[in-house]
Amino acid sequence: MVSILFALALGAITVGMGYYNQIPLMADNAPDAYDAVVYNPTQAELRTINDLHVKSRSQYTFKATSGTVYWNRSEFDKYPLLMVDPEQSDLGNVKYVKADVAKMANPDTNEYLRLRDILLPDMRQRDSKVVSAAEFNRVGGPSYQVTALKVQNFRNDLPTIKALFNSQAKRFPQIKQDDGSYKYAFYTQLNGLFSGLEFMGFFLGIAFLAMLASCLMFKILSGAANDVQRYRMLRKVGARQKLLHQAIRREVGVLFLLPGILGVIHVLFGLRMFQAIMVQPYYKIWIPFSIFLVLYALYYLITTYLYRNIVLRK
Repeated sequence: MVSILFALALGAITVGMGYYNQIPLMADNAPDAYDAVVYNPTQAELRTINDLHVKSRSQYTFKATSGTVYWNRSEFDKYPLLMVDPEQSDLGNVKYVKADVAKMANPDTNEYLRLRDILLPDMRQRDSKVVSAAEFNRVGGPSYQVTALKVQNFRNDLPTIKALFNSQAKRFPQIKQDDGSYKYAFYTQLNGLFSGLEFMGFFLGIAFLAMLASCLMFKILSGAANDVQRYRMLRKVGARQKLLHQAIRREVGVLFLLPGILGVIHVLFGLRMFQAIMVQPYYKIWIPFSIFLVLYALYYLITTYLYRNIVLRK
């Protein structure tokens, strides 16, 4: 009974934190390699960009006509377009490759699709052409500057990225909050999808932990009155107070340790069932385990203190 409650509490907290940890990992595995894309940045937006912990920064210029978007090839030679390599990437270990400029003109290639992703949404259905600097200068039509950014840690820079995205959405109405081609929008969609499961995991974990503590503490303390005579006899035969304290710690410790070991084994095997709904259920598993074991150790210390005060009462 106690080991099952231990497994339920630890498992619920582990799954809840697992969903919290895997959201940015799933966002990193999105096809778009960039954490933020900014069009024609204003001075205020440039200051916001400076607040980011930028890992890489690329700038491109394109001109849009009624049916075609033209790109300056020399800028891609200077700042190669990054793409996620799906064949070499997995959750938590994303590999990036440089796009082949020669393939960007072919609509059937991944390079063409990734080039289209950094366009404004209402321009993505137009043809894209990568031309020389001289030919680019001869093209008429409005010119746009694109700043593509990768940061060191997406979640740490999330408030700044959010401010940047909202600023762009106000300036360009075609950028929608639910446009999953932008990493911030994709992240918020994932967060909305899994936040309920996160809350449920933590809530159930705390509830099962309270039940576990109540059952285990009641089991030990309810038998303490019967152990008073036993410890009284040990004192009479000359057992030192220090040895009695050690005996109590070991006795209570065994009652806590055995269910704990069984519960951990249950969780380690039980998480395999979540592989169907969690991409990587064992990712950073040490964090919820550490938090739970600290709380469990605290319950052990409280129970030991109460038990000792009962059986060694003078």
